[in-house]
Amino acid sequence: MRIINIIENTAGKNDCIPEHGLCFYVETKKHKILVDTGASGLLVENADQLGIDLADVDTVVITHGHYDHGGGILSFVDLNDTATIYISEHAFQKFYSTSRGRRPRYIGLSRKVKDLPQLEILEDGVTKIDDELTIFSDIGDRYENPQTNSTLFIKDGGELVEDDFAHEQCLVVSTEGKKILFSGCAHHGIQNIMDKYVSIFKSDPDAVISGFHTARDRGYSKEDIKEIRNIAKDLTEYESVFYTGHCTGVEPFEEMQKILKDKIKYVHCGDEIKFSDSRKSNDSRKSKSRSRDRDFDMDMDMDVDNDIDNDIDNDIDDDEEDTRTSGSRSSRASRRKEEPESSPRERRSSRAKESVESRPREKASSRAKEAVVSKPKEASNSRVKQAVVSKPKETAAAKKKEAEHVKSKDTAPEKKEETVVVRAEDTVRAKYRRITETLIKRGLSFTSMESCTSGLIASLITDTEGSSAVMKGAYITYSNEAKVLHGVPKETIDKYGVYSYETAEDMAFSAGAIYEADVAIGVTGTMGNSDPSNDDSVPGEVYFAIASKFGNRSYHANIPPKHSRYEYKLAVAELVADKLIEIIGK
Repeated sequence: MRIINIIENTAGKNDCIPEHGLCFYVETKKHKILVDTGASGLLVENADQLGIDLADVDTVVITHGHYDHGGGILSFVDLNDTATIYISEHAFQKFYSTSRGRRPRYIGLSRKVKDLPQLEILEDGVTKIDDELTIFSDIGDRYENPQTNSTLFIKDGGELVEDDFAHEQCLVVSTEGKKILFSGCAHHGIQNIMDKYVSIFKSDPDAVISGFHTARDRGYSKEDIKEIRNIAKDLTEYESVFYTGHCTGVEPFEEMQKILKDKIKYVHCGDEIKFSDSRKSNDSRKSKSRSRDRDFDMDMDMDVDNDIDNDIDNDIDDDEEDTRTSGSRSSRASRRKEEPESSPRERRSSRAKESVESRPREKASSRAKEAVVSKPKEASNSRVKQAVVSKPKETAAAKKKEAEHVKSKDTAPEKKEETVVVRAEDTVRAKYRRITETLIKRGLSFTSMESCTSGLIASLITDTEGSSAVMKGAYITYSNEAKVLHGVPKETIDKYGVYSYETAEDMAFSAGAIYEADVAIGVTGTMGNSDPSNDDSVPGEVYFAIASKFGNRSYHANIPPKHSRYEYKLAVAELVADKLIEIIGK
């Protein structure tokens, strides 16, 4: 058996390129397997560097629906369209992360993955593929899940709710007298996964290859360290060797190694794990007091200092029980949750992200969320929908002019109505002057990422004296590539299209996160003509999002035909202004 890491966060002593993600190549007598595919097409380059022919792979197992474990699927199937890809039925939900204090960003799979013909979509439970491969899910939550799960959510009905990780599944490889357990990130908690394994196989796995999801972006508190050490103490109760990396983090690994010693190893990008053939199968569960000699070894170049001090730091509370020498399974029960075990699905809505305001949805028969305009009516002889723009509230400047609302038609207005456009521009400029003055008065910062409006909103904000106090900066991302370059996940565009609520949201979230702005706008859409670069464009269709400290909203509208592209942009800018005024006040 061969186990080689193709993708991991850290570089090994080889020429493989690391990335935030995970991918293992496993070769048995019957199978050539990929466990996850990393975050991108980098697995192709690294596999080539390692002498692995991805065209020979017959089985792919995706451990859960996050991009850093399934982002390389499409690159893989470009080379291999015959391998069976096993994935959970729950893996195609809309997954979001708020890590590093950022506004929610999409971290799910490409929308194209679900259409792949070689997918084998698995229901909850245990699936035995053959005598070598078994996949299990529906893990349960007897022990507390990692605290780092608190930044991970599912968008359900327009609302972000706690991810229950029903999409997480594990692979067990049984070959050459050994059982090897693979788990991507152990979002359910490695203790719960070990419990589930034992309930199925009635023995400990010989080896466990998994991230533990204990890494944090901004250092570790005393409570974090205690949790990490408790995990390690629980793992001492098993007759298994643990190979970890990716989401575990180097500092948590070092803390665990103080307790688990040589029973835990760190796997870097490009490392190979080798097992000797003399090891007998662990056919029955054995007590720790009858510990067995192990002949596992790692043929890896690793940068881990194995002389880490074995003493536990004295910063743990004096009353914490030291269970390192305990051989009883009951020692782990003290860290079990007191409440009865509940179904993960029952917990999905228990910790909804309070800072993210849900956006309204219409009935299931429509994707329309909260409309900027009244429900559009389809023109009888045209694909272009009509929108009725609500009458703006009067300002001192606007009172001098009589607002004129022109009824939408299937054809563009006649040239004689050009004076209306000029008066509309004055109204829009008055609205943005009011918005900028409000931002200044309330001490709020502003940014935007604009596509179809080409920076017009940012320009209107800065037309007012003193706008430098609020304008952080802005992006014009006219192409898909520019959006990705400035933080919009490519997976969002691939899955939902560039003209979508999700892309507009990620444009706003990304700009807001980069500039740390209190109010951020994302705008994407098509003006008068179809976009030759995007097949899903509809003339006049616009999506925009507002991400702010007051809540997050996304909108959709169809702009009636206009004389010029500038008039389209001005109409969109006015829609954005109306919603900004509602959100930030006057």
